[in-house]
Amino acid sequence: MGWNGYMDFASKSKGIDYAQFEAVVNRILKDTDSVWNQSMKKVSLDLLGKPFENLRSTHLLYLRSISMFDDNYPAQKIVSTFKRYARDMGFGNLLSQIKIDDVDRTKKNPRAVCYWINPPQEVHLVIKPIGGEQDYEAMFHEGGHALHAASEDPAMPQTYKILSRSNALTEMYAFILEDLVFEPAWLKKYLGVDLKIGERIKMQAKFVNLMLLRRYIGKFLYEYQLFSGGTLQKGPEIYAKILQRTTGFVHSGEKYLNDMDGYFYSADYLRAWIGAAQFKDYLQKTYGQEWFFSARAGAFLGELWKDGVRDELEVVVKKLGYHAWDSKYLIRSYSGLG
Repeated sequence: MGWNGYMDFASKSKGIDYAQFEAVVNRILKDTDSVWNQSMKKVSLDLLGKPFENLRSTHLLYLRSISMFDDNYPAQKIVSTFKRYARDMGFGNLLSQIKIDDVDRTKKNPRAVCYWINPPQEVHLVIKPIGGEQDYEAMFHEGGHALHAASEDPAMPQTYKILSRSNALTEMYAFILEDLVFEPAWLKKYLGVDLKIGERIKMQAKFVNLMLLRRYIGKFLYEYQLFSGGTLQKGPEIYAKILQRTTGFVHSGEKYLNDMDGYFYSADYLRAWIGAAQFKDYLQKTYGQEWFFSARAGAFLGELWKDGVRDELEVVVKKLGYHAWDSKYLIRSYSGLG
């Protein structure tokens, strides 16, 4: 079809130089090596009761799933808390456009998801509330997508409403709202969580976020190597080697195709993490450390969301005065760990 391979297709379709991005990702990997290894050594001893050596990837999934603070996140308040926060930030008028399906059907997948059916008039957010930290995290992540879609300028061409070159921008906005459920002041106001407990929750969230970042770095570097000279026959070997390098956990090569989203979505997530750290830096400098209580910050977000998916993430952060893929803000966000 005229492409020089899978990577050439993904690169030209998304407008990303993946060779250049690989250098950025490797730098992030190096810059987080120390804090990750120190954090993981402590967590491994505290929670797994063993040194951080030769642990299988199943332990990584276990650490991702557990939470000591789930009692602070009641299932019955998840939707009402999201709606309350949306109203407080000036988005109450958008809630009628977001159809929230929170009915507890027997075979319903509890994982939250957002569908942009006909934005901004019709957006669907589906969730099966079960309570706990990850439930709120997912609700506000998908809620970020939903508010973004519902804010779009209805006069825009349909292409700018739903046909983005990549998903990095929408994921950045979703990360911004997702992280609110770990902010001590936010937890105090909306869920009545003691500030000291909130600080502990925030530190745990930092660790989990870093764990996911390192995992997605591995996913991207594996995919990059596989499609820039590797072969499918060597896929299991490349996958196991790189994922162990980035996470420290032993991975089986058998998941080398299953653990892969299409068209370098792993890079979209990594770009979103970098952009979200820059964006939060801007919000804090402009509206204060507790920007998430500022109606002015809400109005600012609403204005950006009106543009839908017209611009890529790098264009948006450049307008705010940041350089594309400047990872120092992301690295800084992990301070205090280790």
